[in-house]
Amino acid sequence: MTNVVTNRFSDSSQTVGFGFNAGYLFAPWNNGILVGASASVDVLNQDTSHTFPGGFFLGQTAGVIGSVNAQLGFVGTPHFLIYGEAGPAFVRLDQKLNFSGPVTSVDTWATGVNVGIGAAYEPPDWQFAGHRLAIFSQVNRIFLPSVTFDNPGSPGFIYRNQNDIVQLKFGLRLELGDGEPRAPIIHDVPPVVRPVFGFH
Repeated sequence: MTNVVTNRFSDSSQTVGFGFNAGYLFAPWNNGILVGASASVDVLNQDTSHTFPGGFFLGQTAGVIGSVNAQLGFVGTPHFLIYGEAGPAFVRLDQKLNFSGPVTSVDTWATGVNVGIGAAYEPPDWQFAGHRLAIFSQVNRIFLPSVTFDNPGSPGFIYRNQNDIVQLKFGLRLELGDGEPRAPIIHDVPPVVRPVFGFH
């Protein structure tokens, strides 16, 4: 009631989810340097909880993560692309608690910053529906500000959560350009827009 911090807890968890991404890549200088933009949506159901004696708990669920990013990449070899990305991230958070009563929850959206780095490899003969296909791996770090919750299950107290999210993604990229068997992902092509779609 006097804005005094009464307790601090630090907990972590891991989960597996899935997602989709789409974007455009440009070769403005007709060389191995690529620039573009992308957007992604990741679907999770990640619970992180702190338990107390008697089965009571205080926890949070991260549900959906969306991000919009600028990308910069480099085609190091004819079949290999490395890239980085950065942009705003939007995370759905649901705080849940049970202190001697029913489980109550309150949710909100938190806006932060996403930073990531990844690599894609395109096997020479991989195609799907006439379009070139690549595999990729990517690591993302999402920095979120602290989020305040006023949970109805604990009146008179305010809960502030600070979140750090690290994502490791594996998936497939589909280039929606022509399906000619050129080796690289967007390499030695005119400076035009090349849409890319992926799932992980």
